[in-house]
Amino acid sequence: SEPKRYDFAERYELWKTIRWEGEVIRKMDETIYISGVDSRTVPDALTPGKRRRIIPNGVDFASYTVAKKEGITSPNIGFLGNMAFHPNIEAVQWLHREVYLPLKGKTPALSLSIIGRDPLEPVLELGEHPGVAVTGDVEDIWPYVNAVDLFVFPLWTGTGVKNKILESMFAARPVITTPIGNEGIDAVDGRDILICRDPDQFRKETSRLLDSPEERRRIGENGRNFVRQRFSWPPILKAFEEVVAGNDLHTSAMVI
Repeated sequence: SEPKRYDFAERYELWKTIRWEGEVIRKMDETIYISGVDSRTVPDALTPGKRRRIIPNGVDFASYTVAKKEGITSPNIGFLGNMAFHPNIEAVQWLHREVYLPLKGKTPALSLSIIGRDPLEPVLELGEHPGVAVTGDVEDIWPYVNAVDLFVFPLWTGTGVKNKILESMFAARPVITTPIGNEGIDAVDGRDILICRDPDQFRKETSRLLDSPEERRRIGENGRNFVRQRFSWPPILKAFEEVVAGNDLHTSAMVI
C-alpha cells in the first residue's frame, strides 16, 4: 500500500542520514541541534567528549502580514505544512477522518483548509470532499493562515521543531496538537497551546474552541507572545555567532 512505500522510503532516508551524520560528527569539535529531541536521536558514541548545543529555528516576524484571504468563512479549521511530507499526509488524513467529519456532522457549515505546497494525491483526494480546500503552492501563506479560526496538528511521528506550528502561533491562531507536535517548542499546555492524545480529546477541544471566540483569542494571543519571546531570529543568530567565535554562551536561545 502507499503508506508502506512511504515508510520504507523514510527508513532508507533515515539510515542514509545517520550514516552521513555519523561521519560528519566524528570530524567536528561541537554539534548543534534545533531541539533536544533531535540531539537525543544521535547516539552518544558518535560524540564522545564533545559538547552538544541546542539552538532552535526562528520565525521570520518581518514577513508577517495581517491580510485575510477572502472566501474562507467561519467556522473553519486548518492544517499548515509541506503536503508531500508523509507525517503531514498521515496527520491531515487523520484530521479529516477523526475530527473534521464527526464535527461537520454536527456543524454542516464547518470547513477544512489544508494549506501547503506540493500536495500529493492522497491530499488532493481530500480536496474532493465537501467543505475541504487544498491550496497547493501559494505566494503568501499569511492571508490563508489569518483566515483560519484554529489549527489542528495531529502529528504522531517526526522529530524537531515544527516551524509551521510556530508560524500558526505567531499569527495568533490557536493551535491544537500532540505531545510530538510540541516537542522542541515546549509551549505550556492550556496557556499557549492545547495538547491532545486521542481522537476524543481532539474532537472535544476543537469543538470547544470553535464555540468560544474568547478562548480562541486568549490562546492565540498567548501563543503569539510565547513565540515572540522564544523564537526571534536576532538572539538565535547571536547564539550561532558565539559558537563560531568559540565563546561560552549565556543566551536564552541556547541550551547546553
